[in-house]
Amino acid sequence: MIKNKFLQISNKKIFRALFALRDMDKNWDSLNEIQRKSLSKNDFMWNFGHTTAAEKNIGTFKSYSNRLDQFEGFELNNYLNMYKPKKILEIGSGRGYFSKLLFDKKFVEVIDFFDVSQDIKILEKEISEIKTSINVNFYNNDLNLIKEKYDSIIILNTLHHINDRKEFFKKINNLLNHSSSIFLSEPTNALVRKHYTLKKILYQKEFFTKPMVTHHPISRSEIKRLTKDNFVIKYMNYKYIDKIKKNFLLNLIKGYYISSFISIVLKKV
Repeated sequence: MIKNKFLQISNKKIFRALFALRDMDKNWDSLNEIQRKSLSKNDFMWNFGHTTAAEKNIGTFKSYSNRLDQFEGFELNNYLNMYKPKKILEIGSGRGYFSKLLFDKKFVEVIDFFDVSQDIKILEKEISEIKTSINVNFYNNDLNLIKEKYDSIIILNTLHHINDRKEFFKKINNLLNHSSSIFLSEPTNALVRKHYTLKKILYQKEFFTKPMVTHHPISRSEIKRLTKDNFVIKYMNYKYIDKIKKNFLLNLIKGYYISSFISIVLKKV
């Protein structure tokens, strides 16, 4: 069935899929300004077209916020318990999928949220309905408007949306106190993700009526290059496929044991 389905795919679709994978391999800081604007525009159009689906499938602060059984939640919880930051900025907070975890920590005194989307309005409304002694603030659209200094900056699944990553790390460096830290969780540019993207492009018709996929996953080498001047990597962990398959060698070749997510702790120097 799958074989017949694959044979029905035109060469045009296969070439478009391969070009999409090629784009995923590009580092943002290697693109010129015109390329960045083009990719960012397509990325915005793609995500905007999926707003309705996202509302149905992705939770909010109330419904989806403390998932320690998921990679990001588990890693974030360990980070908070180890570093115990009092003043936190979450960049790319969205609707606060894991944000409730921050409110569960007694050592946290201030939490500021930043996002360019209107999802932050949903987060603001839901947080206003809970009782907390934590000082909470919300920022929308412009990171430059934030003048505070933080013990910790949390960035969950956001960096692949950022146009100029070098400039972004310069900005957040200025928002950190001396010897403070960053927790970063991000899809990685690995074989698992390429395989997943390739299947989506080949088998879902909507990929050929909308702009190409322009999310640019981060690589370990790019993280090192972007952070080498101002940060030290204190921790790095990868998400692997949980269950070991019977045919280990074959599945290893297929990429089932290559990470698709990475969590990183950066310490400011």
